[in-house]
Amino acid sequence: SDASGLLAGRLWQLKLYDEIVQRFPPRLAEDGETAALRCRALYQLGKTEEAVNSLSVLRKLAYSSASAKGWVGIIDALHSGKVPDDVAVIASCQAALRDRPDPYIQLVLAEAYQRTGQADDALQTMKQIFGEAPGWAEPRLKFAEVLGAGGYFSQEAAYAQSALQRLPGDREATLCLLTAQAM
Repeated sequence: SDASGLLAGRLWQLKLYDEIVQRFPPRLAEDGETAALRCRALYQLGKTEEAVNSLSVLRKLAYSSASAKGWVGIIDALHSGKVPDDVAVIASCQAALRDRPDPYIQLVLAEAYQRTGQADDALQTMKQIFGEAPGWAEPRLKFAEVLGAGGYFSQEAAYAQSALQRLPGDREATLCLLTAQAM
């Protein structure tokens, strides 16, 4: 349902991966977005075998859910090898985003752009997320990291601070802020 997707999304934004897995066992992860976030949470937690099983559930949902269909290709490209297949990640994300905007898919796309050296595309994609998910810290943190890699340390610090306002105490955002301030 939409409510479970919203809750799973908020838990994802808060990096509460264990809670996603606990609250949404396969029988309750009925919509594509929730099932996809559950699968990604399992991968984040290093529970690869469970994640592969969860991906099988997502594949079945893909017959009736456009969201699930989009996520299957993305998750396959992210996790089928030792490192993400970024060309496939980008293509899968772009295809999924043709149907509707999705900040979680947009962040995966931005990260793939970043890994392939397409910093401008990464920044543009992250800016889109700011409007769609204004309370989410992670896109601001990733934005800060791209700015820092480009030598824009004062802007990096500002975006890291913005991320910390949305997710106080986040270790990655704190480290990013301290690194930027030290430059």
